[in-house]
Amino acid sequence: MKKITTFLGSLAAVLAAQFMTSCETAHPAPNEMQPSYVCIETNSGRVLYAQNATQTRPIGMMTNLVTACVVMDWVKAKDISLNRMLQVPAVACRSAKTNILKLQPGDSITLRDALYTTIMCDDTACAITLAQACGESLSSSNPIGAFITQMNNLAGRLLMSSTYFKGVSGETVSTSSARDLALLGSYAAGNPDLLAICSQPGVQVQVSGTSGVRTIAIRNNNRLLSASEHVDRL
Repeated sequence: MKKITTFLGSLAAVLAAQFMTSCETAHPAPNEMQPSYVCIETNSGRVLYAQNATQTRPIGMMTNLVTACVVMDWVKAKDISLNRMLQVPAVACRSAKTNILKLQPGDSITLRDALYTTIMCDDTACAITLAQACGESLSSSNPIGAFITQMNNLAGRLLMSSTYFKGVSGETVSTSSARDLALLGSYAAGNPDLLAICSQPGVQVQVSGTSGVRTIAIRNNNRLLSASEHVDRL
């Protein structure tokens, strides 16, 4: 049996779960609850099989992936170190349910650790912290709004025609399709640093605050990483 890459495995699993869950919560009518999925070859772009792949659906935490992609593009363009310390803004700490690390305003976290937590744990607080830092280089008055514009610009460049992002994490419901998310997945898989982050089953991250440095162990929500020897962790 051929191994599958971690990223494509993650994408397929999240798509199946996310689209089914989104349909149940946002579109309760029976005719709106058919699953959407697509499987493509990353090298050729050939579609292997699909169902309702272009149907627009609400999406949740897959939004965190495009936030990570925009941040990594910024990192590459500006030659920014992943060890750069980011200050946590107050707006990032408003929802305790999506603040996995229990961040407080003024805490500091490295760009790398914020990426780990954003992707591996679907964390909103870290996603907002990343968006704030990147967005400040675009607009001092509305950094989050400027960042969301960059998210939608990336979707346009990737020809994600059914996609519109309204926020920087899954806490704000955006819209997309299975086809569009496959395009996003292929784009993300082309970044070796991002791919390495996605492939980690677990890491330890550090948060610096007024009481000192806290070390927190986090686990990847992608169960495929520990479910089978046929998943390539890269």
